[in-house]
Amino acid sequence: MYHSRVLFLAVMVSSTARAVDYANEVKPLLAARCYACHGSLQQKGGLRLDTVSLLLKGGDSGPAIVSGKSGESILIDHITGKARRMPPPSDGAPLDRKEIDTIKAWIDAGAKGSADERPEPDPRDHWAFRVPIRPTIPTVNSVWGKNSLDAFIAARHEKRGLAPRPEADRRVLLR
Repeated sequence: MYHSRVLFLAVMVSSTARAVDYANEVKPLLAARCYACHGSLQQKGGLRLDTVSLLLKGGDSGPAIVSGKSGESILIDHITGKARRMPPPSDGAPLDRKEIDTIKAWIDAGAKGSADERPEPDPRDHWAFRVPIRPTIPTVNSVWGKNSLDAFIAARHEKRGLAPRPEADRRVLLR
């Protein structure tokens, strides 16, 4: 009789535990509160928090989280204030109880993330900040081109098996 009550209570506790969605609850929370210091631009303490694999890898102090064990996770120590409080007072208010409980529940449930998760790209690597590189002009069999831009168009025509239209006369172009 005693064992059936314990089993019943264990089932009740496990069924009342809230399932936490990493992509919709944990990742946006980390992005809003942690990426400024532990994202693609900076990795204070060698720690980057924008993927589950990076959380498990950790930084200079070791893994940020221990899957299934929020009590052993350095991240929890920091966001609860047991260790140096994160985010620091200069960067804003501490995480509230609900936010901390969400992260704890996710870690205790196994800290699962999506298999195809990629780290945030470095904003400094945006195409607008790269030095322009002049492309090589393609060699083509067509004789209709008059400048280097026409060579790119002719190369596409040849690749697709298209023939260019004849050149329009002056009256058509003026129209």
